[in-house]
Amino acid sequence: MSNSFSGFARRSSWMVLAVVFTVNASAQSNERVLFSFPKSGADGTYAGHPLYLDASGNLFGTADNGGEKNEGTVFELSAPVQGVRKLSVLYSFKNGSDGRNPGGAIVFDASGNLYGAALGGADDDGVIYKLTPSAGGTSTQSVIYTFGPTYVNGMYPNGLTIDAAGNLYGTTYEGGTGYGEYGTVFKLAPNSDGTWSLTTLYNFSGSDGALPMAELVLDAAGNLYGTTSGGGADDGFGTVFELSSSSGGTWTEKLLCTFPYGRYYERPQTAVWFDAAGNIYGTTAGSDTTPAYGSVYELTPNGDGSWASQTLHRFGGPSDGSLPAGLVGDSSGDLFGTTASGGADNDGIAYELEKNADGQWTEKIIHNFTDGNDGGFPGTLVRGAGNVFYGATYAGGSGEVGVIFEID
Repeated sequence: MSNSFSGFARRSSWMVLAVVFTVNASAQSNERVLFSFPKSGADGTYAGHPLYLDASGNLFGTADNGGEKNEGTVFELSAPVQGVRKLSVLYSFKNGSDGRNPGGAIVFDASGNLYGAALGGADDDGVIYKLTPSAGGTSTQSVIYTFGPTYVNGMYPNGLTIDAAGNLYGTTYEGGTGYGEYGTVFKLAPNSDGTWSLTTLYNFSGSDGALPMAELVLDAAGNLYGTTSGGGADDGFGTVFELSSSSGGTWTEKLLCTFPYGRYYERPQTAVWFDAAGNIYGTTAGSDTTPAYGSVYELTPNGDGSWASQTLHRFGGPSDGSLPAGLVGDSSGDLFGTTASGGADNDGIAYELEKNADGQWTEKIIHNFTDGNDGGFPGTLVRGAGNVFYGATYAGGSGEVGVIFEID
């Protein structure tokens, strides 16, 4: 294990309208393990969070546990050199003021600094951290914001999004000043003296959403899109929302979708994905209530400010997956994703949803994870060149604590 940076410094309310007919099909699996985390935990364990792929082909991610103090790591898996990839631990968390158990999406600024969110910190309400590459291939970790000691600015941050000016955007699962303290949307702006200033852009209060669990998506106009795992109209099961800023610096929320309390008891817990036409796609994950295995949904703008919706696929548990992670699409508009469980061995699947000429969608199972050397319980995929996708798992591999994989 080394500690170098080979690539670090380069670089509306709705109801379900229809369940679209889906035919489960098998596709030849081309899953290949790029790195298997060792059982010792030195490099990290349980690394099923979204990966970051840079322009040079290096992969970056976080592990829940493992490292020097078993409190989690940030790692880099280098691009292959003569077919060989090398994993480097960029930082091991100590569970002090630096935080613990990092997770969610990480981002880079134009200077090659890495940013992410973690639990813990001085007040145990979470931190936003920065990793700066140093001379000799080492790194320096600094905490740029600590949540707490009161709840008003939020608690328990999720993954991050960054704009061209280097401002960071994110959500907190709880805290804020809304009724019930159901979480916030925040912005962290860098100051000229190296400090950072946090602004709470929105406080959730229940009927407008509650308990966000994923990172935001930023469009070209500066609008933010996200999901909440609870709240919405009529004690709903979550929302998809848009936040837009005005000239006065205030932000206004618009609900694009409220998931109703009903038969399936499924909640959106992952980030949304936009296609080139501006349609929104996402997934829901079920509760303990059968048959709540999760679904894939689509929101389409109507042109008058409202959004039409439909369910593209409802997962069937053992037959084709359960508890889907986030989505990513290819240039033709097909969708790719994973589920954390279900499939032939109940250890998750990788799948493709292909849009047919008649507008219906067909699911193809690309890989059934076995919790063996190929890994088990995969997280959200990231797309590389062509139709090569990369991901990480929470379990499996030769060390039984997760792998980094690619699927062609």
